[in-house]
Amino acid sequence: IEVVKRIIHDSLINYFKSIIQTLRLRRFLRQSESIKYTDEGKKSVSLNPVIENFNRSAQKSIVNVSNKKIIVFLHIPNTGQAQKILIDLESQIVREISSYNLDYYFSQPNRIKNQLWIVGTKRR
Repeated sequence: IEVVKRIIHDSLINYFKSIIQTLRLRRFLRQSESIKYTDEGKKSVSLNPVIENFNRSAQKSIVNVSNKKIIVFLHIPNTGQAQKILIDLESQIVREISSYNLDYYFSQPNRIKNQLWIVGTKRR
């Protein structure tokens, strides 16, 4: 259904751009765990629930590219510590998205309940 809508109203290339940019954004947002080594030289990974919560929210992010607009959706994590990570990354996220789309202006992130929206409009 999405492919047919894109063919009729937009461009099929923008659909594939949306998929690629969504995957890039999710990879950019992903926070990694630190690996600690024990005295015997074995790996010991400690699971950080804050980073897990942030990564779970980051996997819900979506980029929608169309001819006139780009809409970026980010899910805000539940915990305050994970939200702090997202707040610290906001300017970097806008910079990252604008580097993929040089012919768009991007707004500041707009929070609505537990969602963060970034809208880009095409330069004329």
